[in-house]
Amino acid sequence: MSEVTDTKSTTSRVSIPRLLVAGTSRRVGVSTVVLGMLAAFKKRGTSVSVGKVGTHFILTSHYRRITGTLAHSLDPWMLDKQQIRDTVARLATGAELLILEGESGLFDQLPSDYAYRTEADLAIDLQTPVLLVVDARGYAESIRAKVDGFLRHNSNLLLAGIVCNRVESPEQEQKIRAVLGGIPGVTYFGGIPESGDLPQDLAGENTEQQSLLARSAVVATGSLVERSIELDGVRKLGELAKPYDVKRSVLVSKPRECRIAIADDMAFHLTYQSNLDLIRREGAELVAFSPLVDRKLPSNVGGVYLPGGFVHHYATELSANVAIHRALRDFVAQGGVLYAEGNCIGYLCSTAALSSGSNLQMVGIIPGSATLISERPVQGPASFVEARSLMPTAISDSNDRFRGTRSYQWGVRLATQTETPFELMFRPSGRRDDPAGLIEGFVPSPRVIVSSVQPHWSSNPRIARLFVETAIGSGLGNVAGGGSALS
Repeated sequence: MSEVTDTKSTTSRVSIPRLLVAGTSRRVGVSTVVLGMLAAFKKRGTSVSVGKVGTHFILTSHYRRITGTLAHSLDPWMLDKQQIRDTVARLATGAELLILEGESGLFDQLPSDYAYRTEADLAIDLQTPVLLVVDARGYAESIRAKVDGFLRHNSNLLLAGIVCNRVESPEQEQKIRAVLGGIPGVTYFGGIPESGDLPQDLAGENTEQQSLLARSAVVATGSLVERSIELDGVRKLGELAKPYDVKRSVLVSKPRECRIAIADDMAFHLTYQSNLDLIRREGAELVAFSPLVDRKLPSNVGGVYLPGGFVHHYATELSANVAIHRALRDFVAQGGVLYAEGNCIGYLCSTAALSSGSNLQMVGIIPGSATLISERPVQGPASFVEARSLMPTAISDSNDRFRGTRSYQWGVRLATQTETPFELMFRPSGRRDDPAGLIEGFVPSPRVIVSSVQPHWSSNPRIARLFVETAIGSGLGNVAGGGSALS
C-alpha cells in the first residue's frame, strides 16, 4: 500500500507489491490472464487493484465486476511520467496487490511523443517486476530461445516470471516446464490450457455484448487460471517491486462538501476511474443513479456527471423515461452543474434519430436534433485528442488543456446556436481522421458542458477541482441525503 513514513514529510512512499503483466506481442491473451488472476485472487480474499496501459473502457467494465472499481488507465500518451506515478500511487490505496496490464509487446516501440518508449521502460521507471505472457501454440523446447531473447534484451528490466497461454496439451506443458523451469532468476508459473469456452480477445471490439461479459465467463476464467498458475508465487513476485516516492498531496482528500450524481447503468458506464477518484479527493460524494429506470435524481446533489456508454442501444428506453428528462431540465434550471461526455450528446438533444428510422424525444438540454452516424463508438488510438478550452466552463478555464479520447457517434443540427467550448489541438503522429483545430462541444447554459471528448482528468486535475467547486457553488448539494455510493 501507499505509506507515509513521516507524518511531517511532504512525500508518501508507494511500497505496494505490484507487477506488470505484459506479452511477447499483442493478442497473446494478456487480458485473459489478468482477468483470471483477478477472479482467482478475489476468491482467495486478496484485495487487488488493476491498472491498464492504454484506455480500453470495455476492459475496465470487466474488471470492475471483480474488483469493484474500474481499471485505472495508465495511458502513456494522455499522461506524462509523473502523472502515471501519481495514478499508480492512488491506485495502490487500500490494495494488497497491484496488477498493471500491458497493451503492446513488452519491447514494442511506442511513438516518440509518449511518456515511455516501451512498456519495459514503464516497468523500469515504476521499479516493477514483469510477468511475461507467452502464446505457447506450436512451441515445444524452442520456446526457451524465445524467452532467452526477452531476458537478454534489457538488463535494467526485472523480468522475473513467465506464464504460458493457450497450451495445447499436458505433454506440451511438460516440455515447456522442463526447459523454462531451470532459467536462473526467472520462475515459470505454469501454462493455461487452450479453451474455446474462455474469452480470448477481451480488448477487441467495443460492443455492448463485450461490455456485459457473462459472470459464467469470469468464473470459468478464474477457475482455470487458479488451477493452472502458481498464484502464491505470482504474489511473491510482486514483492520484488521497489518503493518510490510521490508528493503526499496527491493522496490527500478534502472534507466532503457536496454530492454529485453520476449515471451508472447499462447505457452509461464508460469512463476513467481516475476521474471518479479525483472528484472524491476534491471533496465530493459520488451518488449513482440510472437514467434508464430512475424517475428522479438523488437528493441534495449539486452536480450531475453523465459518462459515456451505449445510448443508441437503449435509446427507446431512455426516451420513454420522461420523468428523469424533466428532473434533469429542472436541475439545470435551478443552477445545478451538468457535465456530459462521449456519446451522451444524443441523449441530451431534443430528439434523436436512429439508423432504424425512429425519431425519439430526448432530454432537450441541447437545443437541437441528433442523428446517429455510427452504430459503433469511435474509440481507440485513432480517437486520441488533446483539447484546449476556448472559454471558462464548469470543468475548465480559458486555455486549459487536457488529453483524452473522442467518441463522435452523433451528428447534431442545432435549433439555437450554443457556445462551442473546445478546440482539438493535437493528435498522435500518424493519425489522420480529424484535423487539429476542430472546434467541438456544447455549452447551452453557463453550468452545462457537453463534449464528445472523454478527458482523462489525471492529465489535468484542475478539471475535477473546477467541477466540484462549480457544484458547491450551485448551492444545491451537500453531504447529507439519500442515494447509493459508487466505487
